[in-house]
Amino acid sequence: MTAAADSAKWLRRYVPAPEAGTRLVCFPHAGGVARFYRGMAMTLAPSAEVLAVQYPGRQDRFSEPLIPDVPGMAERIADVLAAELDAPPALFGHSMGASVAFETARLLDKRGLGVAALFVSGRRAPRLPLNGRKFDNDEDLIAAAKALGGPDPEVLDHPEILQLVLPALRNDWHAAMTYVYQEGPGLTCPLVALTGDADPHVDVDLLDRWGEHTTGPFTRHVYPGDHFYLAKHEATVCGVITSTLGSLAR
Repeated sequence: MTAAADSAKWLRRYVPAPEAGTRLVCFPHAGGVARFYRGMAMTLAPSAEVLAVQYPGRQDRFSEPLIPDVPGMAERIADVLAAELDAPPALFGHSMGASVAFETARLLDKRGLGVAALFVSGRRAPRLPLNGRKFDNDEDLIAAAKALGGPDPEVLDHPEILQLVLPALRNDWHAAMTYVYQEGPGLTCPLVALTGDADPHVDVDLLDRWGEHTTGPFTRHVYPGDHFYLAKHEATVCGVITSTLGSLAR
C-alpha cells in the first residue's frame, strides 16, 4: 500500500486547510471515531488543519483487525504521520486517545519529526495508576460506557448498532486500562492538560503530574463537567489550542 493510501485510511480531513500554519492530529477516546473531532475541525480552520485519526475496526475500517494495545496504535500512527508530514504536528488526544497521542509524540521525537505541542484531555498522567476497571463481561462494560456519557450514548441501547460498536469498545477499553508507561526520554514541546472537574477517571489535584513529561512549558485547564466535558466546552478548548499554537509562531 502506498503512503498516500495508508494516510487516507488513518486520517480524516473534514475541513481541508492546506495553507494552515499547523496540522493538529486528533486521537479519539476508547470506542470513538474520527468524526468526534468534526466540530473542532470546523472551529479551528483555517488557522489549523485538523487531521482526525480513524482507528481500524470501526465504521469504514470495520473489516480491518483491531489493534489491542496503546503502543501498537501509536506505532502505526507515527508511521503514517512521519510519511505524511514535513513539519512537526500538534497532537490532541482525549481519554485513551491522550495515551495514544503521548506515545505517538514520543515516537515522532525519536524519529526526528518532532511535535509542536501536545494536548492531553480526560486522562491521568502516564506514571499514575489508572483509575478505571477491567471487565470480564460485556454487560458491565456497556454499563460503564453509558455512565461516562459521550457524544452518542444512546447507540448502546440499540442491539443492531451495539453489535457493530461493541468489538471496538471492548478492544479499546482493554487497551486503555492495560496501558503501562515505560520510562524513556521526555518531550520538549509545550504540553497542555485538560479535564472536567467531575471526571471519575481523572484526579484534578494530580493533573500537574503531566508536567513531568516535558521540559517545555506546561499548562492545565479544568472545566465544569464530567469525562466528556468537551461536549459543552469545545469552543473554549479550541481557544486554548489556538492561543497555544499562536504562541509558537511568535
